[in-house]
Formats: sequence, C-alpha cells, structure tokens
Amino acid sequence: MKKLLLFIFLLTLIYDFCFSQETEVFNNKIQHNLYFEFLGSSLVFYNLTYDCSFKIAEKHKIAAGFGGQYVTLFNGAALYGITPQINYLYGKRHHLELGVGFTFHWEKDLDDSENFGYDYYTFIPMRLGYRYQKEEGGYFWKIAFLVINGDFYPIYDPYFLPWFGVSFGYTFKKRDSW
Repeated sequence: MKKLLLFIFLLTLIYDFCFSQETEVFNNKIQHNLYFEFLGSSLVFYNLTYDCSFKIAEKHKIAAGFGGQYVTLFNGAALYGITPQINYLYGKRHHLELGVGFTFHWEKDLDDSENFGYDYYTFIPMRLGYRYQKEEGGYFWKIAFLVINGDFYPIYDPYFLPWFGVSFGYTFKKRDSW
C-alpha cells in the first residue's frame, strides 16, 4: 500500500509540474526532455522517458519525469514497466543529479494463453549522477550510479542492488509562452 501511495504521489507531482500553465513562476523556465535510458531506473534493458526541468534558481533545477518500457524476453514472456521519477539538478550546463523514483514492472508469459496472471516487481531507484544539458536546448546525455531497493527478480539476492545507467536524449527549445 505504501508503494502504491508513493507511486500516486510521484505521478501527481509530475502532472502538476509539467502542465501547470497558469503559474507565473515557471513560465519561460521549463525545459522538455525526451531520452533513452539504458539499464538505469528500468533495471532491465532500456527505458524511454519524458521529463520536464524547472529552473528554481540560477544553478538549481527540479526534473520530474515519467518513463516506460516494453521488452520481449528470451523465455517467451513480455515485460512492461513504468518509471516515474523526480531529480534535483545543480549546475548550469554540467549538472550534479540527485534523484529518486519508483519502478513498477509486470511480466506476462506470452506462450501461456490459458493463464492470465502477471508477475509484479517494484523497485525504488536512488540516483547520483552527472547530466550534461544546455540551457538553450539540443542533445544531452547523462550517466548515473544507482542503488535500487525492492522486490527483485529471482536471480537477485541482495535487498539493495548497486546499478548504473546511461542516457542519451534531446532537450526541446523553450517556448516564450504557453
């Protein structure tokens, strides 16, 4: 229940930050980003993520994002995942990135047409990383060290798993007004 409440809370934050068009505080300070993350928060293969970066001071930003994945595994199962996250960024072009997220995976055996059950896995990835992103937009990249806490797949024994992620993406130019 606690994980579900955390998930709903993160989704609400992302929605409020990305689509609050009425407030004067964030006008002209929002950057929209779309990127592929390899490993990282998804824990398996890749993640396609959209996030919004909000400048709150000269060198301080908050980035709220939401990602997803679909992978067909070697054992004939399909893996779906969603990954909301929130990150703090410090810097102008070269950013220190600190963040936390919530990863929810569900796996379905595609070969078993009679069984409609799913296996669920949840993780809480905590991130420490470097992010290169220009103020005026364009391509960006980031690399991160993660500690992942959660219900792991059967192959993982530890409760805390050290992990990493590499991301490449694009920052869209800022709009003058909404």
